[in-house]
Amino acid sequence: MKKITKKIITKLSKIDIDYKKERKLKDIIFNEKNIKYIDTFILVKDHNVKIRLFIPKIIKQTIIYFHGGGFVTGNIYNYSKTCYDLAINTNSLVISVDYRLAPEYPFPNGLIDCYNVTKYLYSSDSFIDNDIIIMGDSAGANIASVVSIIASEKKEFKIKKQVLLYPITYHIHDENSSFDSIKQNGNDYILTNKRINNYLDLYVKDKKYLSSKYVSPLNADDLSNQPDTLIITASLDPLRDEGEAYGNKLIIFNNKVKMYQIDNIHGFFTIPINKKEINECYNYINEFLGDGVVENKMV
Repeated sequence: MKKITKKIITKLSKIDIDYKKERKLKDIIFNEKNIKYIDTFILVKDHNVKIRLFIPKIIKQTIIYFHGGGFVTGNIYNYSKTCYDLAINTNSLVISVDYRLAPEYPFPNGLIDCYNVTKYLYSSDSFIDNDIIIMGDSAGANIASVVSIIASEKKEFKIKKQVLLYPITYHIHDENSSFDSIKQNGNDYILTNKRINNYLDLYVKDKKYLSSKYVSPLNADDLSNQPDTLIITASLDPLRDEGEAYGNKLIIFNNKVKMYQIDNIHGFFTIPINKKEINECYNYINEFLGDGVVENKMV
């Protein structure tokens, strides 16, 4: 937060930009080169879903990663640096999923992609000897939490652990919200309440599904038998309180949950200048994965 002034953040928060321009802007800003990866495809019903593999020298577990971007923007290209660093810092094979985006493919298309890719990887002989963790940030964390809910319901495979970075878990982001963070942080920290609602409007075509557990996992009546969960929120994020509320609800249903709050804005994990906060995040992640604290090896 010290390196990006509050004044600059407030100005960025006031800029209106449509999702098509935001996609192009992210492609320019997060266009990382000289990163090693392997691309392949997984057949999901009638179409292929691209996945990108980041392979460190030592592999202790596999992380299936669902990127953020409000269900509307973001892709495996934008997230290559983040997933590359994640692989190195956690000694994990990281598999980034290029799920379909709204509004071209509204709910539940992207969710279906992520569930079926996860199901395929869990049943693949290549990963039998590996612990598999699912992870996501923001909208991707929402998808990860819902994939876990569906996996518990269908019992087709069992997810042991999930890592949720500043997840969106609820559907109300206006003056009717019961969460203080929506009122405190909803206008001045880049991700505004208006932008969240714009994303959800594009994601959920049929509004009757907005309050369903498959869009708003906090509304789930039963959260028993969920994976061990790590939730990391950001202090200046409008989504802070609903992320923590989801963690508390998981605890009510006797799940193992660890929660931490980092002093920064929504999306800090993908912004390279936040080295201190990203390093803190990796410490929590590695402790949760069972390796203890390791030095951040970001390059």
